[in-house]
Amino acid sequence: MRMILMIAIAGLGACAEFPQLDDRIDAAALAADYPTLQPLDPLLAKAANQKSTITAASEAGFDSRIGTLRARAARLRGPVIDAATVPVCDAALRCPPQFGKPAPTHLN
Repeated sequence: MRMILMIAIAGLGACAEFPQLDDRIDAAALAADYPTLQPLDPLLAKAANQKSTITAASEAGFDSRIGTLRARAARLRGPVIDAATVPVCDAALRCPPQFGKPAPTHLN
C-alpha cells in the first residue's frame, strides 16, 4: 500500500509544469559571444609571484584551532553513556514481576 502511494506521489511530481527558463535570459545575453579562454601559464605565474597572506600569527591560530578540534574529536570518540549512569538506566528498564513471573534477567 505504501509503495503504491509513493509511486503515485512521484508520478504527480512528474506531471508538474516547469517554468520557461529560456525566457528569463535577455536578448543581449543570448546574442553575446562565448567568453574567450585565457592561457593558464600567466595565471599560475601571477599566483606564484603574489605574497602569501599567511603569517606566523595566523599559523599559530590555525594550530590552536586544530588542537581544539582534535581534542573535541577525542571526547566524541568516548562512550555515550558514562559508567555511573549505566546501572541507573538498567534499574529503570527492569520490569516489575507480573503474575508471579520473575523479572527479565537479560539486563543483569
